[in-house]
Amino acid sequence: MNERVKLIRGNEPTILVCPHINIDLISMAKDLAKTLDCYAVINQGFAKSDSVNLKNSEADCYKIDQLKNPVVNDEFLKPLLKYKENCIKKHGWCMIYYLFSTNEDVSNLAGESVGLIIGNGRGKKYDSKTCKGWRKHLFVNVWRDLKSKEIFEGKGSGAYSGRNANELNQYFRKIQRNMLVESLEVHIPECGIKNGTARKNLYCAMSDMMLYDYYDKEPVSKFI
Repeated sequence: MNERVKLIRGNEPTILVCPHINIDLISMAKDLAKTLDCYAVINQGFAKSDSVNLKNSEADCYKIDQLKNPVVNDEFLKPLLKYKENCIKKHGWCMIYYLFSTNEDVSNLAGESVGLIIGNGRGKKYDSKTCKGWRKHLFVNVWRDLKSKEIFEGKGSGAYSGRNANELNQYFRKIQRNMLVESLEVHIPECGIKNGTARKNLYCAMSDMMLYDYYDKEPVSKFI
């Protein structure tokens, strides 16, 4: 029987998480984890669903309420929490990237070619930031320095904001509060996954995120 969740152990303070099944994204995440020498928790067997159905291997591994199911919890959430503890014990902090694929319609919505969208917990009235501002600034500037398609941030409480309290990006702010854990939602257009551009650019950005202790160049943000 094939494992529903692929677990990869690493040495760096970074965890890549794929909550939903996408063959090209899964392949990219596995390759990135190997190259970065980081951890990964990759769903490759739970079909995304509005509710848990273990008989059919259905569950949304990004929804906190569905992760309360004992089986989904054991297979997906517990390894993530274990890897998080390993990172903090060894490095004193942890960076988690929740990886998603998105379709090319986002470029029509933005009015220009979109290379990446990141979510950091921006709200309409109140933010619930999941990543320090300077780290997000570094990530954005590294991506832009690569002269690729534009990087956007999710607008307040929008679909890409990373602000939903029932989603994993908010887990270490709302459920198990731990400011040593930082995270970003990372939404990648399908074409960037397929042609390899996203993998190359994410490697550069994620590598630099592990190297810097502080960064003071704030970019001009674009929102979608």
